[in-house]
Amino acid sequence: MAIITWIGTTGDFNTGANWSGGSAPTTGDTIILNGTSNVALTSNLNQSASTGVTLIITHASSAQIGTDVDGVATYLQIGASNVIIGRSDGGTGNGSQLILLDLGSTASAVNILQSSSTSANQKYPPIGIKGTAVTLTPSGGTTGVAVRPGETATLAALKTTRGGNSTPTIYLGSGVTPTAISVDAGTVNSLSDNTCASARVSGGTYNVSGTGAHTLLNVDDGTCNYTGVGTITAANIRGSLLMGADARAKTITDATIYKNATLDIDNGVPGSITFTNPIQYPDGIGAVTIRTPAGVKGTLAAI
Repeated sequence: MAIITWIGTTGDFNTGANWSGGSAPTTGDTIILNGTSNVALTSNLNQSASTGVTLIITHASSAQIGTDVDGVATYLQIGASNVIIGRSDGGTGNGSQLILLDLGSTASAVNILQSSSTSANQKYPPIGIKGTAVTLTPSGGTTGVAVRPGETATLAALKTTRGGNSTPTIYLGSGVTPTAISVDAGTVNSLSDNTCASARVSGGTYNVSGTGAHTLLNVDDGTCNYTGVGTITAANIRGSLLMGADARAKTITDATIYKNATLDIDNGVPGSITFTNPIQYPDGIGAVTIRTPAGVKGTLAAI
């Protein structure tokens, strides 16, 4: 279990001379990219046999990891159980414009503190993550999870937080299965077409535009812009749930709207948003703000 730093003069992961200590990292090692070398890591990127790895990529490193050529992305495949991206360690640098990590089936805790402000491929964020057991905790930077066509990933958990003066921006591709999402700061943009078991917004913004359903959606504070078409089984709203920007049919099975909350369903199409059961107003209907299409009458049981 060695601590090994990237000092590469070529882009080959397997070349021992590209690493401090003279041999390539393996299972259990701690891998550091800290700007000692900013040569891109571009070949022999299938390191999936190495597990239990800790991978630290500091903000001083501008070394690109992986390749993106004509829209075809190649990821560094590695079984890293811990990943830290964007740590400041006193070095100079503005972060890598391309970090592509495929963590495979390893249960991975990924912490993102900041990212480059520009990307090697302007269509996608500078950081790209894939894996089937990822716990993602970003406090800054811009990250995409399986955002390229055909990519898939499973998030065991996503929790955004504020880091200093920065907030994170996260993009979830259509093939992401987001088990649990917690938006405490920044912005999460979800194109997911898969069911999210639980989502909570306690600050920041959660933008939903995929077809995936939500079993439980809690908007405690902040804003959820729901322009997707997936059914919401249970919605508890204390902040703002805004559904007026999309005219397609949507269903909410059970909705509870609390004092000072906002529910906007004015998409211009009466009847397109259905509430299976009558909306519950624990603090009274007069204590909430509801916007509906013109001509809507009644108890708002079905709109």
